[in-house]
Amino acid sequence: MADVRELGEAIVKSVTALVERAFAKAEARITEVDQTLHDFVRELRGDLAALAARRPEPGEKGLPGERGEKGDPGADGTPGEKGDPGEPGVPGQDGSPGAPGTPGEKGDPGDVGSPGINGKDGLDGAPGLPGGKGDPGEKGDPGINGKDGAPGADGKPGINGEKGDPGLNGADGRDALEITIQASIEPHKSYQRGTYATHRGGLWRSLRKTDPLSTKSAEEAGWAIVVDGVDSVKFLQTDDRNFDLITNRSSGAVEKLAVRFDVPLYRQVYKGGDRYEKSDMVTYAGSVWMALADDPNGPPDMVPTDWRLIVKRGRDGKDGKDGLRGEKGAPGDRGRDLTSLGPDGSRLR
Repeated sequence: MADVRELGEAIVKSVTALVERAFAKAEARITEVDQTLHDFVRELRGDLAALAARRPEPGEKGLPGERGEKGDPGADGTPGEKGDPGEPGVPGQDGSPGAPGTPGEKGDPGDVGSPGINGKDGLDGAPGLPGGKGDPGEKGDPGINGKDGAPGADGKPGINGEKGDPGLNGADGRDALEITIQASIEPHKSYQRGTYATHRGGLWRSLRKTDPLSTKSAEEAGWAIVVDGVDSVKFLQTDDRNFDLITNRSSGAVEKLAVRFDVPLYRQVYKGGDRYEKSDMVTYAGSVWMALADDPNGPPDMVPTDWRLIVKRGRDGKDGKDGLRGEKGAPGDRGRDLTSLGPDGSRLR
């Protein structure tokens, strides 16, 4: 640790000595230049005074002489030595803002908004029309037996008696229009055979005196499905564009239908190697393109059959006018940046 401290002190001493020598030389050089300039000005003033003393009184103005021939151009003088660069002044204050530029042309459209929320399920529709003609009525009672025939002769079989009169017709069954359809099946109630009722969106008929539905299914309780209606419909979204339409039937059957909506979806800037689907929209070269098929074979400008230009890139807007020039700042104090001086006192570039 002591060696490091001694090394640091030695470096500080060396740098300090180097800076002091450079500063002394710079001051000597400045003094020398200042004295030389002072002597030159003094001699110049003396020469001007001597010339003024020797200047004769001007005579009368003579006639203009003939114009002489044009003399040869004089040789270029020797270039003077390059002076030291001046110290940077203090930055001036910010100028007033310039006049507003001409408005640019209309930019590209914003991103496509997210899909809206699914609406609420609609109300149940009105009851359907009455069904067709009902089943035949129950079988009527047997008819009365015909009259007995006359007894036959002894020993020989008697002749068959005449055929009796037909029996009376049974009562007609109920017409379908006379059937009353119950609006619903109450879970804790039992119904007589031949009752019609709506249940879970369908039409049911009791095959016997039914049991309550509180602990059994409709089939187990003695009901049979007549019209298999729709109990409920669900619309489930599986990804951005695909949905499952699930229909629950009155009989308990479930039907599932896959549905796809090719809605436009914005997928940001086009990237090679990414997978795109039909109706995906991307930004490419400042324009907006939409895919016409799944997995396009390349970028939009290379495979125009797989892409369609939706929004063309607009022209760049004109540059605004420059603002007014700010007022010149006050000059800063002349500084001495010792780190930019060389060992001989000259300024480093």
